Formats: sequence, structure tokens, C-alpha cells
Amino acid sequence: MLNTPIRPIYYIISALLVFGLLGSEFLVFFIDRLVDGRDMNQLFSWPIHWYGAVFHWIITIIIWGIGSILLIILANRKKVFSQLINFKLDRRAIFLLVLGAGFAVIYSLIQSMITGSPIPQVYNEYLGFKKMYGDYALLVSLFQNVYYIFEFILVVIMITCFQKAGEIWFKVSNFPWGSIGLMITWGSIHFLTNPEGAIGVMIWSLIPGIIYILGKKNFYPVYLVLLLGFII
Repeated sequence: MLNTPIRPIYYIISALLVFGLLGSEFLVFFIDRLVDGRDMNQLFSWPIHWYGAVFHWIITIIIWGIGSILLIILANRKKVFSQLINFKLDRRAIFLLVLGAGFAVIYSLIQSMITGSPIPQVYNEYLGFKKMYGDYALLVSLFQNVYYIFEFILVVIMITCFQKAGEIWFKVSNFPWGSIGLMITWGSIHFLTNPEGAIGVMIWSLIPGIIYILGKKNFYPVYLVLLLGFII
């Protein structure tokens, strides 16, 4: 029996489900408010205590980790996982790793000059935690960066699904459909979560989708660019 071709709407729905999974972090605020001791009118405020912030990230990481595993299992069962991503570290992938890292550094330097904020961003955020949580700042910063690691796994999955949907619909494989999908979802939502940096994130969200195409759907350069974009 021939396998029924998977329709593009399946990939669109999958990408939107991943987007919803990323948005589940907002639900975590209901739980961490109880641990942190915040009032209901401070529901979406950042945790007051260091353990509230760590708890928030632990629960979010668990949700995202389980979600990522289930999505990968489903893609394998439908026999499409190998069509969406590859993990071969060939010359092209290594070249794009270096190119992507260099681009991330240059982009961060330009953004720093425009906004006046110091780099690397991970250190800048650590200084913010230092003011909020004192001696626990390093621990909080560590969990934040683990949180980024899991976030960008989901972002890569979104890129692959949007890209596949575009390829099937428009019969064009060398256009970064993943970039467009990522920009109007994950990129634009930052207007709610981080209004000051939303424009920068929307512009940056175009880059990993382009690298995904240039790297022939290789995981490593896409993931590295996403990660460095939020750390440097």
C-alpha cells in the first residue's frame, strides 16, 4: 500500500502547535506565582525571588522538553523526520557554522552600537539578575541559558515545518518559507514579551530560515545562529 502524501496543512498546524507550546510559558506564570508569593495583580510580573525564577524555568524546560520529544517521535512515525532536518556535519555545515557565528557577532555589535547596551547579552542579563537576586544571579543566569537551549530546539522545529509547508504548496524549495513563518509568529510575539527588542528579533528571525536553506536543512548552523543571537 502506498503511503498517503502528507498535506501542507499538517505542517502548518504542527508549526502552530509548537508556537503554542512556546506560549505555554505564560501558563507557567500561574504556577510560579504561588511559589514566588506574588499577588494576582503581579501574575505576569517577573518573579521577585530567585527561586521563583528558577522554578519558572524548570517547569518551562520540562514542558518544552517533553513537547520536543513527542514531536520528534511523531515525525519519525510519519517517516518525515529525515525530510525535515539532517545532522551530517559536512563541509557545507562547517562553513555555515563559521559564517553564522561571524554574522551573529557582527549583528550583535551593530545592535549594541544602536541601542547602547553592552555585549555579550548573557553578561548584560546576568548584571540585571545581580541587581534582582544578588548572590543567586549566577544560578538564575545558568537556568535562563538552559531555557534558551530548549527554546531554540522548538524554534528549529517551527522553521522545518513552515519550510516544508511552503515547499509543498508553492513547489519552490529554495525560498525561505521557514523565515516568513517564524517572523510572523515567534518574531512578532516579542512585541508582547519584549517590545523594546521586538523589531530586532523579527529581523533576526529571518536569518535562521535562510541558513536552513543554504545548509540543505542542516541542524547545526541553524541552531548555532539562533543560540548566539540571544547570548552574544
